[in-house]
Amino acid sequence: MNNAFSRRSLLRAGAGLGAGAILAGCSVKKDDPGQGSGAKFPERAVEWVVPFAAGGSTDLIARMLAKSLEKPLGQTVLVVNKEGAAGAVGTKDVISGTPDGYRMAFPPSSLFTITPHLQQSATKIGLDELRIVTGLTVENICFIVHKDSKYKTIDDLLNDKGAKIKFAHSGVGTGSYLSQVLFFKQAGFDATDVPFGGTGPAVTAVLGKQVDIAASHVAESHKQVASGDLRRLAVFTDTRMQLLPDVPTAKEKGIDVVVDQMRFACVPPKVSDDVAKVLENAFREAVKTPEYGKFLNDNYIERRELSGVDLTAKIKADSDRYKAALAKFGIATR
Repeated sequence: MNNAFSRRSLLRAGAGLGAGAILAGCSVKKDDPGQGSGAKFPERAVEWVVPFAAGGSTDLIARMLAKSLEKPLGQTVLVVNKEGAAGAVGTKDVISGTPDGYRMAFPPSSLFTITPHLQQSATKIGLDELRIVTGLTVENICFIVHKDSKYKTIDDLLNDKGAKIKFAHSGVGTGSYLSQVLFFKQAGFDATDVPFGGTGPAVTAVLGKQVDIAASHVAESHKQVASGDLRRLAVFTDTRMQLLPDVPTAKEKGIDVVVDQMRFACVPPKVSDDVAKVLENAFREAVKTPEYGKFLNDNYIERRELSGVDLTAKIKADSDRYKAALAKFGIATR
């Protein structure tokens, strides 16, 4: 009797355990964020591809924010640089890969809003080829001149329309090129563009008086402005920057040129909603850290933490606006 009872008890217990295992399995599958493995995302390190060389503003933002992402994700976030084709190489590499959320890209908005309209040979990427997780930052562009320049203010420049201006930029297809070429065309100047391989060399050209003026992201020339070697004349924003309230906009001087550079995190388009939500929530927590906020303020970088839907609409609107402006002033692709 005791042996029979024990066998019956064991069978009943085994059946209960089996049912529990099945239910547990169902529960895991329900929480599975699209991996097909029954595991909770992420189980391992996440790679964040910066599509530019190390040391630039995109790279610095990613490395600062990656540290803050690790706590909400519970995993290491590895920043990897994969440069080329104005950000297209690294971005394309990520969005054409496995849609599991373990690789993200950090492209600039100019890859979609500016470059395709100015470079015939540009590697074009459509917004439908990726999924935006979240918008993160916007970098504004400013006019800079040498401290000895005769242009002390933007009004001095606008009042000197007979001058033949040489302006430096970081390459056709960039915001520094677009903002200046639109400014000088609209203002009626005979201006010649001088391309360089990046903002650093363009700033150096102004310092060496090889050119009259240049445009750069505020952060990329701030040190030289702070030291007194360069002077800002204006910013290409819709309204004055909160961090630079004394610097006028080109728009308020009657030259309607608004150009900026947004940056955002994205993944392949077929990444599941659950995985995308995990990443979005992690970013939402990461951007709250005081260290990240201080980094942005110290480098004159502003927040643009838009949803994927809102940022997609903004990018499309900017692309259409730039395209119309280029057509209006007869600025062709190269």
